[in-house]
Amino acid sequence: MKKNGRYILTIDESEHFDVIGLCSGLNDYRVAWLLNQKFSWKLEHCTSPLVIPTKKGANTEVFDYYSFSDEDMGALLYVLKNKQNGKVLCSEYPQLDYLIVFKENQMAEIDTIVNDLRSMSQIIAAYKYSDADFSVSEYLQFQ
Repeated sequence: MKKNGRYILTIDESEHFDVIGLCSGLNDYRVAWLLNQKFSWKLEHCTSPLVIPTKKGANTEVFDYYSFSDEDMGALLYVLKNKQNGKVLCSEYPQLDYLIVFKENQMAEIDTIVNDLRSMSQIIAAYKYSDADFSVSEYLQFQ
């Protein structure tokens, strides 16, 4: 008789998300206000910062962000300034000023949002990314 083979089920529990990178000379509160006006979002400054370990792992870096939960789109939105307190969150893309992170996105059309952002005079450039494009994506755990 032939032995039955073994099957191993692996479940990838990492959370996948979309990211829009923005280039703009505006302050973070102005970008949040601009996005709120354009898309009828209600981004609010979060009191608990995002904590990212450094590459050496001994220290951590703290980043402020804005968040919004959109039940109509089925998405959680976060806006982070890429350069804070002399530190760069995403060192792969130092040219980006802001990151808009879409988690649990069910209905938002990222390409449409990117096109809308590109049409705004206050936004210099907007680019679409995925979580795989960033080395810090595993640490983007918002509260």
